[in-house]
Amino acid sequence: MSGNCIYPGPHGVMSPEHYLPASLGSFSSCEPLLEKVCECCNSKIGNETETQFLRTGPIAFFRWMIGIKGRKGLPPSPFYKGAGGAPPIYAIARAPGFPFDLLWEICFGTEDCFPLRQVVFEHPLAGTHPIPILDSMREHPDILLSELQERGLEHAKPIHAFAAPDEIPFVSELIAAVGGKPAEDWVTTKFEPQRLLLSCCGQDWVSLRTEDVSAIDRDGVRVRRNQKLYLEGR
Repeated sequence: MSGNCIYPGPHGVMSPEHYLPASLGSFSSCEPLLEKVCECCNSKIGNETETQFLRTGPIAFFRWMIGIKGRKGLPPSPFYKGAGGAPPIYAIARAPGFPFDLLWEICFGTEDCFPLRQVVFEHPLAGTHPIPILDSMREHPDILLSELQERGLEHAKPIHAFAAPDEIPFVSELIAAVGGKPAEDWVTTKFEPQRLLLSCCGQDWVSLRTEDVSAIDRDGVRVRRNQKLYLEGR
């Protein structure tokens, strides 16, 4: 026990703490903070605050692109899984040869972009909307149904899907489970990678641009529909 922990507690034995999270990489001249944080508070902060900070939003985006692994290896993809109550990153862009927007992900440690595993739904009034197909939907197709209902797309028609060849049965069964009737040859399994270009836009913004990017929209991420993709850098 120690009363020197800088956090409210409850307290336990003291624990070394990094000034910057170790999951952001190694930093020179940055020794651990000693005798200032107890093990209980350190674990609570790591499980709650740091998890959301590192695995969602702009930090997760750049950490994934640069290729920084966690202590336990490759972290979950921030494009498929949120953390600490925050949602995944949804990057929306128009792909060459397709008349609708798609959801995108970045290959870990690269600037290569590929379509996320998704189904594009078309509604006569709401238009087309890409919906991510998450691993959690394998056992719970009601998650997809709830997503469609939340967006007012419960009567929309599935018109196209993007998935790996071994994922086609899963995606097709999922769509059938929520009442959809996919057409033949409706799945794209191969796609040429699109290159992500980075450029600084003053002190407040970092621009992320592919050839036909239109928007990105999730917590901490702002939408600008002018062929660029922005992450707030303030």
